[in-house]
Amino acid sequence: MPNGSVGPLAVSRTLVTPALPIAIATTVANAGPGPLTRTAELLVDGVPAPGSAQAVGPIPAGGRVPLSFRTSLPAAGTHLLAVRLVGGDDALAADDESAVAVE
Repeated sequence: MPNGSVGPLAVSRTLVTPALPIAIATTVANAGPGPLTRTAELLVDGVPAPGSAQAVGPIPAGGRVPLSFRTSLPAAGTHLLAVRLVGGDDALAADDESAVAVE
């Protein structure tokens, strides 16, 4: 069974203005064996962002693909943004999510 992983998140800015868009970029890697096809979603404060689910793959063993999301935050304050792989079996589920805090 393939092992997919989400790399570190890069955000367009860590100081966020409510209602203005923020871009989130990362990579999804496949350590193999075999090709990987999964769904990736953006979470804001632990809740999936509506409409954020994206099909990823197939990614060949040893491959990596870029992934990006855009969202806006409704209120000022500290928020946790995360990207997670969902669906399918994974050899190491612990690396299926990556997160970053923004203010």
